Amino acid sequence: MEPIFASALSTLANVLKESLQLQGARGLDLERATSGDTSDEELPEELRLNVCLVTEVFVQILATGVGTLAFIWATVVLLGGFSTYLHKADFWVITGIVFVQAAK
Repeated sequence: MEPIFASALSTLANVLKESLQLQGARGLDLERATSGDTSDEELPEELRLNVCLVTEVFVQILATGVGTLAFIWATVVLLGGFSTYLHKADFWVITGIVFVQAAK
């Protein structure tokens, strides 16, 4: 799993590096900062901000996907006739998931 994570992190870094192509002196500073010649403390604020934003967007997309899957699963359980196999507490938890996701 570790090589996959390293590969994904490398790809993310390359995408960020390409998206941050700036003109003039700022572009040269950014290119030098992203080439690995400097420490983390010397990274420009734009790169830190972009890494933070890309991470936040990724987490939001992941949460939306998980919420959608939970909504579909809960709907299938309730409307598909599987509710007779559930305990009372499980039924109400699934009903809560459906209402919360539907209200969203």
